[in-house]
Amino acid sequence: MSELLNKAFTLLSLLKPREGKKEWGAAELARLAGFNPATTHRILQDLQQYGFVSQNQENKKFFLGPFLIELGFHAQSLYSIKDVARPFMEEIQNKTGESVYLNILVHSYEAMLIDSVDSDHQLRVYEPIGLRLPLHIAATRRAILAFMEPGEQEAYLSHFKIELRTPKTIHSKEALVEELSLIRERGYAVSFGETTLGTAGVAVPILGPRGVEGSLGIATPEVRLNDEKIAEYAELLKCKAKSIGALIGGS
Repeated sequence: MSELLNKAFTLLSLLKPREGKKEWGAAELARLAGFNPATTHRILQDLQQYGFVSQNQENKKFFLGPFLIELGFHAQSLYSIKDVARPFMEEIQNKTGESVYLNILVHSYEAMLIDSVDSDHQLRVYEPIGLRLPLHIAATRRAILAFMEPGEQEAYLSHFKIELRTPKTIHSKEALVEELSLIRERGYAVSFGETTLGTAGVAVPILGPRGVEGSLGIATPEVRLNDEKIAEYAELLKCKAKSIGALIGGS
Protein backbone atom coordinates (compact mmCIF):
# COMPACT_ATOMS: atom_id res chain seq x y z
CA MET A 1 0.00 0.00 0.00
CA SER A 2 1.33 3.47 -0.87
CA GLU A 3 2.34 5.80 1.96
CA LEU A 4 -0.36 8.31 1.01
CA LEU A 5 -3.14 5.68 1.03
CA ASN A 6 -1.89 4.34 4.33
CA LYS A 7 -2.11 7.82 5.85
CA ALA A 8 -5.59 8.41 4.41
CA PHE A 9 -6.92 5.14 5.82
CA THR A 10 -5.29 5.88 9.18
CA LEU A 11 -7.09 9.21 9.37
CA LEU A 12 -10.42 7.67 8.38
CA SER A 13 -9.96 5.09 11.12
CA LEU A 14 -9.27 7.82 13.68
CA LEU A 15 -12.43 9.66 12.60
CA LYS A 16 -14.68 6.82 13.79
CA PRO A 17 -17.08 8.08 16.50
CA ARG A 18 -16.09 6.85 19.95
CA GLU A 19 -16.70 7.72 23.59
CA GLY A 20 -19.44 10.14 22.60
CA LYS A 21 -17.17 12.14 20.26
CA LYS A 22 -17.67 12.33 16.49
CA GLU A 23 -15.74 15.43 15.37
CA TRP A 24 -11.98 15.94 15.42
CA GLY A 25 -9.69 18.88 14.70
CA ALA A 26 -6.93 18.54 12.10
CA ALA A 27 -4.20 19.23 14.67
CA GLU A 28 -5.66 16.63 17.03
CA LEU A 29 -5.80 14.03 14.26
CA ALA A 30 -2.22 14.82 13.26
CA ARG A 31 -1.08 14.29 16.84
CA LEU A 32 -3.00 11.02 17.20
CA ALA A 33 -1.66 9.70 13.90
CA GLY A 34 1.87 11.01 14.34
CA PHE A 35 1.67 12.88 11.02
CA ASN A 36 2.84 16.31 9.96
CA PRO A 37 -0.04 18.81 10.57
CA ALA A 38 0.19 20.29 7.06
CA THR A 39 0.14 16.83 5.47
CA THR A 40 -2.80 15.83 7.63
CA HIS A 41 -4.82 18.90 6.63
CA ARG A 42 -4.07 18.35 2.94
CA ILE A 43 -5.20 14.70 3.08
CA LEU A 44 -8.38 15.68 4.94
CA GLN A 45 -9.19 18.25 2.25
CA ASP A 46 -8.69 15.62 -0.47
CA LEU A 47 -10.95 13.16 1.39
CA GLN A 48 -13.52 15.92 1.81
CA GLN A 49 -13.55 16.56 -1.95
CA TYR A 50 -14.76 12.98 -2.57
CA GLY A 51 -17.25 12.88 0.30
CA PHE A 52 -15.26 10.61 2.59
CA VAL A 53 -14.89 13.41 5.15
CA SER A 54 -17.06 16.42 6.04
CA GLN A 55 -16.18 19.56 7.99
CA ASN A 56 -18.21 21.47 10.54
CA GLN A 57 -18.08 25.05 9.24
CA GLU A 58 -18.55 26.53 12.71
CA ASN A 59 -15.72 24.82 14.62
CA LYS A 60 -13.75 23.60 11.54
CA LYS A 61 -13.59 20.06 12.93
CA PHE A 62 -13.81 17.00 10.67
CA PHE A 63 -16.14 13.99 10.75
CA LEU A 64 -16.93 11.01 8.52
CA GLY A 65 -18.66 11.99 5.29
CA PRO A 66 -21.86 10.89 3.53
CA PHE A 67 -20.13 8.83 0.85
CA LEU A 68 -19.07 6.32 3.50
CA ILE A 69 -22.72 5.89 4.47
CA GLU A 70 -23.59 5.15 0.85
CA LEU A 71 -20.76 2.62 0.61
CA GLY A 72 -21.88 1.05 3.87
CA PHE A 73 -25.42 0.51 2.60
CA HIS A 74 -24.13 -1.10 -0.58
CA ALA A 75 -21.75 -3.34 1.36
CA GLN A 76 -24.47 -4.35 3.80
CA SER A 77 -26.77 -5.37 0.95
CA LEU A 78 -24.05 -7.70 -0.29
CA TYR A 79 -23.36 -9.27 3.09
CA SER A 80 -26.49 -9.91 5.12
CA ILE A 81 -25.84 -11.51 8.49
CA LYS A 82 -27.86 -14.59 7.54
CA ASP A 83 -25.93 -15.21 4.34
CA VAL A 84 -22.59 -14.61 6.04
CA ALA A 85 -23.37 -16.77 9.07
CA ARG A 86 -24.73 -19.84 7.26
CA PRO A 87 -21.40 -21.49 6.30
CA PHE A 88 -20.07 -20.99 9.83
CA MET A 89 -23.26 -22.47 11.31
CA GLU A 90 -22.86 -25.54 9.11
CA GLU A 91 -19.26 -25.90 10.28
CA ILE A 92 -20.36 -25.78 13.90
CA GLN A 93 -23.11 -28.34 13.32
CA ASN A 94 -20.71 -30.68 11.51
CA LYS A 95 -18.22 -30.44 14.35
CA THR A 96 -20.66 -30.76 17.28
CA GLY A 97 -23.63 -32.65 15.83
CA GLU A 98 -25.95 -30.25 17.67
CA SER A 99 -28.52 -27.70 16.48
CA VAL A 100 -27.13 -24.25 15.72
CA TYR A 101 -29.22 -21.08 15.98
CA LEU A 102 -28.85 -17.54 14.63
CA ASN A 103 -30.86 -14.84 16.40
CA ILE A 104 -31.04 -11.11 15.67
CA LEU A 105 -32.05 -8.18 17.86
CA VAL A 106 -35.57 -6.84 17.22
CA HIS A 107 -36.83 -3.49 18.59
CA SER A 108 -34.26 -3.56 21.46
CA TYR A 109 -36.40 -5.85 23.62
CA GLU A 110 -36.76 -9.12 21.69
CA ALA A 111 -34.62 -11.51 19.66
CA MET A 112 -35.89 -13.42 16.64
CA LEU A 113 -34.61 -16.76 15.36
CA ILE A 114 -33.84 -16.22 11.65
CA ASP A 115 -31.87 -19.35 10.74
CA SER A 116 -30.91 -22.75 12.11
CA VAL A 117 -28.99 -25.87 11.18
CA ASP A 118 -30.63 -28.88 12.79
CA SER A 119 -28.86 -31.56 14.77
CA ASP A 120 -28.43 -34.98 13.18
CA HIS A 121 -29.13 -36.73 16.51
CA GLN A 122 -32.43 -38.53 16.93
CA LEU A 123 -32.87 -36.71 20.26
CA ARG A 124 -32.46 -33.04 19.39
CA VAL A 125 -33.72 -29.52 20.07
CA TYR A 126 -36.03 -27.81 17.60
CA GLU A 127 -37.26 -24.21 17.61
CA PRO A 128 -39.27 -22.68 14.72
CA ILE A 129 -37.81 -19.99 12.48
CA GLY A 130 -39.42 -16.68 13.39
CA LEU A 131 -39.64 -17.45 17.13
CA ARG A 132 -39.49 -14.15 19.04
CA LEU A 133 -38.94 -13.94 22.79
CA PRO A 134 -37.85 -11.27 25.31
CA LEU A 135 -34.10 -10.81 25.73
CA HIS A 136 -33.93 -12.15 29.29
CA ILE A 137 -35.08 -15.64 28.31
CA ALA A 138 -32.32 -18.21 27.68
CA ALA A 139 -28.73 -18.05 26.45
CA THR A 140 -29.32 -17.09 22.80
CA ARG A 141 -31.13 -13.93 23.86
CA ARG A 142 -29.18 -13.03 27.00
CA ALA A 143 -25.96 -13.12 24.95
CA ILE A 144 -27.43 -10.17 23.04
CA LEU A 145 -28.74 -8.31 26.08
CA ALA A 146 -25.41 -8.59 27.92
CA PHE A 147 -23.53 -6.81 25.13
CA MET A 148 -26.00 -4.06 24.31
CA GLU A 149 -24.97 -0.44 24.84
CA PRO A 150 -25.31 0.50 28.54
CA GLY A 151 -28.16 2.93 27.86
CA GLU A 152 -30.14 0.39 25.83
CA GLN A 153 -29.56 -2.33 28.38
CA GLU A 154 -30.65 -0.06 31.23
CA ALA A 155 -33.80 0.84 29.30
CA TYR A 156 -34.62 -2.85 28.98
CA LEU A 157 -33.92 -3.52 32.66
CA SER A 158 -35.99 -0.54 33.80
CA HIS A 159 -39.02 -1.98 31.97
CA PHE A 160 -38.19 -5.59 32.86
CA LYS A 161 -41.30 -7.65 33.46
CA ILE A 162 -41.30 -11.18 34.77
CA GLU A 163 -42.26 -13.44 31.92
CA LEU A 164 -41.81 -17.11 32.72
CA ARG A 165 -41.46 -19.22 29.62
CA THR A 166 -40.76 -22.20 31.95
CA PRO A 167 -40.26 -22.52 35.73
CA LYS A 168 -36.49 -22.22 35.08
CA THR A 169 -36.66 -18.81 33.40
CA ILE A 170 -34.88 -16.00 35.30
CA HIS A 171 -37.61 -14.35 37.32
CA SER A 172 -36.02 -11.34 39.07
CA LYS A 173 -34.18 -8.23 37.96
CA GLU A 174 -31.44 -8.84 40.53
CA ALA A 175 -30.72 -12.32 39.20
CA LEU A 176 -30.74 -11.03 35.62
CA VAL A 177 -28.27 -8.21 36.35
CA GLU A 178 -25.92 -10.68 38.05
CA GLU A 179 -26.17 -13.08 35.11
CA LEU A 180 -25.50 -10.35 32.54
CA SER A 181 -22.36 -9.34 34.39
CA LEU A 182 -21.16 -12.96 34.33
CA ILE A 183 -21.88 -13.23 30.59
CA ARG A 184 -19.87 -10.10 29.83
CA GLU A 185 -16.99 -11.35 31.97
CA ARG A 186 -16.66 -14.75 30.29
CA GLY A 187 -17.96 -13.81 26.83
CA TYR A 188 -20.76 -16.37 26.53
CA ALA A 189 -24.15 -17.30 27.99
CA VAL A 190 -25.47 -20.66 29.20
CA SER A 191 -29.01 -21.71 30.06
CA PHE A 192 -30.89 -24.85 31.04
CA GLY A 193 -34.58 -25.45 30.37
CA GLU A 194 -35.60 -21.80 29.99
CA THR A 195 -37.22 -21.95 26.56
CA THR A 196 -38.28 -25.60 26.75
CA LEU A 197 -37.77 -27.93 29.70
CA GLY A 198 -35.09 -30.54 29.09
CA THR A 199 -33.11 -28.38 26.67
CA ALA A 200 -29.92 -26.37 27.15
CA GLY A 201 -27.96 -23.78 25.22
CA VAL A 202 -24.64 -21.99 24.88
CA ALA A 203 -24.50 -18.71 22.95
CA VAL A 204 -22.22 -15.77 22.13
CA PRO A 205 -22.90 -12.28 20.75
CA ILE A 206 -22.27 -11.26 17.14
CA LEU A 207 -20.79 -7.76 17.08
CA GLY A 208 -21.33 -5.72 13.92
CA PRO A 209 -20.94 -2.09 12.85
CA ARG A 210 -23.81 -0.97 15.09
CA GLY A 211 -22.70 -2.96 18.11
CA VAL A 212 -24.35 -6.25 19.03
CA GLU A 213 -26.35 -7.47 16.02
CA GLY A 214 -27.45 -10.88 17.23
CA SER A 215 -26.21 -14.14 18.68
CA LEU A 216 -24.85 -17.49 17.58
CA GLY A 217 -25.84 -20.45 19.72
CA ILE A 218 -25.78 -24.20 20.14
CA ALA A 219 -28.91 -25.93 21.45
CA THR A 220 -28.87 -29.44 22.86
CA PRO A 221 -30.79 -31.72 25.21
CA GLU A 222 -29.65 -31.10 28.82
CA VAL A 223 -28.35 -34.65 29.13
CA ARG A 224 -25.64 -33.97 26.53
CA LEU A 225 -24.32 -30.70 28.01
CA ASN A 226 -21.68 -30.79 30.74
CA ASP A 227 -18.92 -28.40 31.86
CA GLU A 228 -16.43 -29.82 29.36
CA LYS A 229 -18.87 -29.40 26.47
CA ILE A 230 -19.79 -25.87 27.60
CA ALA A 231 -16.14 -24.81 27.45
CA GLU A 232 -15.64 -26.50 24.08
CA TYR A 233 -18.79 -25.01 22.54
CA ALA A 234 -18.10 -21.53 23.93
CA GLU A 235 -14.65 -21.32 22.33
CA LEU A 236 -15.94 -22.65 19.01
CA LEU A 237 -18.83 -20.17 18.97
CA LYS A 238 -16.59 -17.24 19.90
CA CYS A 239 -14.24 -18.03 17.03
CA LYS A 240 -17.04 -18.27 14.45
CA ALA A 241 -18.93 -15.24 15.77
CA LYS A 242 -15.77 -13.15 15.50
CA SER A 243 -15.40 -14.20 11.84
CA ILE A 244 -19.06 -13.38 11.12
CA GLY A 245 -18.74 -10.01 12.83
CA ALA A 246 -15.67 -9.11 10.77
CA LEU A 247 -17.47 -9.95 7.51
CA ILE A 248 -20.46 -7.74 8.32
CA GLY A 249 -18.26 -4.81 9.24
CA GLY A 250 -17.80 -5.21 12.98
CA SER A 251 -14.65 -4.26 14.83
